[in-house]
Amino acid sequence: MYQIQVSAEYIAYLEHLKDYLLNNFGKDVKNQVIKAEQAKFENLKHFPYMGKDANSLSKFLQGYWVIIDKHEYLFYQVDEDKMIISVELAFNAKEDVIKKLHKHFN
Repeated sequence: MYQIQVSAEYIAYLEHLKDYLLNNFGKDVKNQVIKAEQAKFENLKHFPYMGKDANSLSKFLQGYWVIIDKHEYLFYQVDEDKMIISVELAFNAKEDVIKKLHKHFN
């Protein structure tokens, strides 16, 4: 089974998401979304290539994978030798993901 490492960018995204959900939808919705995020990570530990090759979205994403769902894009890399999945970035699906990616990589 793979281990998950998360970047500072992902942690900031998650904290912002928690605050947004709590302030706009309440504690129950926030908890449901966080449980879904945890379940996604548990699946990823067992199936590291469950995402899509992110290179199809942008040339900057060579070596990245992306999980796209109704609410977010989650970008990660897989280190086969160390059996580590590095979660790098996450964006809300309503954002201009390509613009944010170009900003991140430039």
